[in-house]
Amino acid sequence: MYYLAFAQSSSAQFSLVWLGPDSALASLQRQFATLLPGSTPFDIHTMAQRQGITLAAHRSGRDPVIGFAIIAVLVTTVGINGLVTFLVNGQRREIGIRLALGCRPARVFGRFAGSGARLVPAGFVLGQLLAAILQPWFASWFYQVHALHPAVIAGAGALLALTALAAIAAPALKAALAEPTVTLGEN
Repeated sequence: MYYLAFAQSSSAQFSLVWLGPDSALASLQRQFATLLPGSTPFDIHTMAQRQGITLAAHRSGRDPVIGFAIIAVLVTTVGINGLVTFLVNGQRREIGIRLALGCRPARVFGRFAGSGARLVPAGFVLGQLLAAILQPWFASWFYQVHALHPAVIAGAGALLALTALAAIAAPALKAALAEPTVTLGEN
């Protein structure tokens, strides 16, 4: 951006940057009306509003990505939960026998939680590999954030771990708290 004196400009339009308080803006507009009769000031914004307008294009590309990311996290949670629930339901009889023979519920919980949690590092590594491959394509969508930025990697890892543990906990706890007599009585 460059500035020209109003007298040197070939355009009848000019911009004024007001760094004073926002409350004085109305008074400034009245002064314009007296100094330049017949002129109509338009597109009046504070500097914070102007910055928001300038960055709006970057933010508009970010919002759909955030929406898809939320959907991806929900689908992942449901998928992991469904997988562990399937494993628990397939071994209900075995769980009942173990509990009836004196196996502690914490051990049953640990077995299913551990089997699900072992998949988390593999999912994290595959996700980071995919992010590295797709990073050039996504680079134009984000403003000053890179897919391989350490904060992004740490945040993705933490979100993945929390999502997986939350999805695993419910069916593993259900298995640990199963009543052996009810479990063994089922067909």
